[in-house]
Amino acid sequence: MSNGSNSTGRVDSADPVEVHAPFAGVVHLQVDPMQTVSVGDTVAVVEAVKLEAPVQAPCAGVVLNVDVEAFADVTGGDRIMTIAPSTPGATAEEGEDN
Repeated sequence: MSNGSNSTGRVDSADPVEVHAPFAGVVHLQVDPMQTVSVGDTVAVVEAVKLEAPVQAPCAGVVLNVDVEAFADVTGGDRIMTIAPSTPGATAEEGEDN
């Protein structure tokens, strides 16, 4: 399962970034293929027994493909979609100060 990161933890612009389900449930898609997203945008919501978890874009870019249908059952770790990063190294972790 590639996340588009290289050994430095940065995302290469040529490498697509995979977005995965955090746990088993029903996926509610919030974006379409070829839609532009920003870091932190909610791209899907996974729902299971009154629990909802937003799935956020880990990078800015364009949704290359959506691997599941709306309201499909997913298992934790299933790939939901793939994003082509628009800026090399632009991931959600970069803007965080620890």
